[in-house]
Amino acid sequence: MLSYDKLKAEQNKDNNFYYSFTLIELLVVVAIIGIFVAVALISVSTASAKARDIRRIGDLVQFSKTLDVYLTANGIYPIWPSGGCTSDPYNPLSTALINSTYLNSLPIDPNSSRYCYYYITDSTGTNYKIAAYLERDTTSASNDSGTASNYYEIYRSAGQQISQVSLTDASLNNAMTSWQTYQDTSLLGWWKMDEDSWTNNCSTYNVLDSSSYSNNGKSCPNITGPVGGETDCTAGKCGLFDGTDDYISIPHNAIFNVTRAITLEAWIKKTGAQGSYSRVIAKRWQYYIAVDNSIGKVTLGFQNGVPNIG
Repeated sequence: MLSYDKLKAEQNKDNNFYYSFTLIELLVVVAIIGIFVAVALISVSTASAKARDIRRIGDLVQFSKTLDVYLTANGIYPIWPSGGCTSDPYNPLSTALINSTYLNSLPIDPNSSRYCYYYITDSTGTNYKIAAYLERDTTSASNDSGTASNYYEIYRSAGQQISQVSLTDASLNNAMTSWQTYQDTSLLGWWKMDEDSWTNNCSTYNVLDSSSYSNNGKSCPNITGPVGGETDCTAGKCGLFDGTDDYISIPHNAIFNVTRAITLEAWIKKTGAQGSYSRVIAKRWQYYIAVDNSIGKVTLGFQNGVPNIG
């Protein structure tokens, strides 16, 4: 004679009965696992940010010692009154400090795609300040006696913490944004000049910029400026200039104040007599591509000069 429990087991076996989780139970388990994963990721992210902050403070302390050694040998700190990032490959600190006496390389923020170590001096190199953004360590950023609340700052005046170059969170945030923009290799300006026509009044911005910055230009001088929609081109349409006083005027934009590497490129076709020296593309005389017709060559120049048409 079979007991009830044994009979039930036999029935389950005969009828292929199986026990499993319900959909609700599975969803609850998945949700709990998701919470655990989220908490773990937050913990790892926080720990990583704190580790970066520790490194930033250590980098700045060590760098300040190097600057003190430089001061002892030279009487001033490396001069950089406009200020900038130590990770900028074209900064004046590289010339002053990268050698066998001081450093093999400049310190760079551990999250260099978003932040940088910012260095600035007065005009004489008597005072300097270096700053780093701290992601988590707000206490160190607030208690460093600096002028920015979210940045850890070290400053010196002839080797003593007496005077400091004033920096604000806003100015340093702008510097970080500029550094992030510098990582972007997109075009600062791209004028195809393929419009059907331009209004020659030196006030209508209808020479369109195809870059993301929308630095549209205008045809100048008034009435007699260059003509858009020219078809005697290598491909498509182009602009026709008289070779004397025609030009496209682009409004000022701070992105054109280039202090780093820059590439200038233009396609031109000479169709008639030109002046002795014709600029093709230029930011005044700060940097330019020009045609020197006296020698028949294209020149590239970087210099400071008197503003001119362009």
